[in-house]
Amino acid sequence: EGSRDERDESGSRLQRFIHRRMESISFNKLCCAVILVTGVLSLIVFLGVFPASFVYLDYYQIALKYNKITGVVDRSTTYEFGCYILGPSVGFLEFDGTAHTVSKTHGVFTVDKMPITISYHVQYFLREKEVGVLHSEFGMDYDSVIRSVIESEIKNAAVPYSVDQFRLQRSVLEKYFHRKLKYRLEGDCCPACCPSSCNNFTACSLCPPPSTCSQGFHINVEYFHLGQVDIPSQVTERYLTRTLLKEYADREYFIQNKVIETTKTLRLTKQIRNTAQEIQEAANVEAQKIGVVSTANYEANLTQATISGLSGMFSTLKVTQEDHKMSLMMIRALEDVAGKGNLYRTYGYDNGTMSLYTRGMSIS
Repeated sequence: EGSRDERDESGSRLQRFIHRRMESISFNKLCCAVILVTGVLSLIVFLGVFPASFVYLDYYQIALKYNKITGVVDRSTTYEFGCYILGPSVGFLEFDGTAHTVSKTHGVFTVDKMPITISYHVQYFLREKEVGVLHSEFGMDYDSVIRSVIESEIKNAAVPYSVDQFRLQRSVLEKYFHRKLKYRLEGDCCPACCPSSCNNFTACSLCPPPSTCSQGFHINVEYFHLGQVDIPSQVTERYLTRTLLKEYADREYFIQNKVIETTKTLRLTKQIRNTAQEIQEAANVEAQKIGVVSTANYEANLTQATISGLSGMFSTLKVTQEDHKMSLMMIRALEDVAGKGNLYRTYGYDNGTMSLYTRGMSIS
C-alpha cells in the first residue's frame, strides 16, 4: 500500500507539471506548430505523389491515355515516345511501336489433297493514327486475333498450290501469301494521305470509297518469309506413288504416240518414194523423148545440109546431068565409108580417071 500511494502521488505531480506547461504556451506558438506539422505532411504527400505523375514512353512504344479510377480510355490521341505529366489518376495503355513478329508452324492441305507442314514468319506494324480504332475493336488482345487471322488466311491460301510448287516455287508462294495477308489485314481503303497529300495519285484513284471499303485490322503487313516446308514420309510415299503412276501413264501415252508416229512416218516415206519414182520415170520418158526428137532434128538438119551442100557443089562444078550427079553422090558416100578405113582410092593421071576399091573389090 505504501508503494501504491507513492505511484499515485508521482502521477499527480506529472499531471500538474504538464498542466502548468500547457498553460505557459501561448496561442501563437500553438498555431505555428499546427502550420509546421501541416506543411511537413503536405511536403511528404507532394514528394510521394508528384514524381508518380511523370510517365515515360520508350522509343519503341506508343500509347493511349486512360483514367486509372474509371478505366475510361481516351482513343482520340496516340502518344509517341517521350516524357509526359499526366497526374496521379491518369496512365498510359502501351503498345509496341516497332515490328510485331508472328512465327508459326502448322499443317496445310495442297491442291493434290496431301497434308504438309510449313513454317513462316510475319512482321506487321500498327498504324499510329488508327491505334484508337484498333483498341476499340479488339482491346489489348489484338495480337492474338491477328495471329489467328494470319493462320486461317495461310491455310486457305495454300489450297490452290501443289506439293511440287511448295518444293520448287518458294519465291512465288512467298509473294502470293504476302499479297493475301496484306489484302486481308490491311484492307483496301484509301491511304490517310488521300486525296490531297499523297505522292501516288493512282492509289487514291483506284481505292474504293470509305463507305464500301474494308478497314482491315488497322495494321501494315511489311514482311513475310516462308520457312521450312516439311513433307511427312507417308505423304512422300503417297506422292511418289502418284508420281510414278502418272509417269507410267505418260510412258504408255508416249509409246502409243510413237507407234502412231512411226506408222505415219512409214506411210509418208512410202508416199515420198513413190512420188520420187514417178518423177524419175517421167524424167526418163521425157529424156528419151527429147533424145529421139534431137536425133530426128539432127538427121533432118544433116540431110538438109547435105542437100544444100550438094546443090551448091553441083552449081559450082556445073554438073547438070543426073548420072554425073549420082556418081558424085556415090563418091561422096564412099568417101564417108573411107573415113572408116575400108575404102582406098587411086588416080589415073594419064587418062584422067579415079579408081576406088575396097578389100576384095574395085570401082573405076
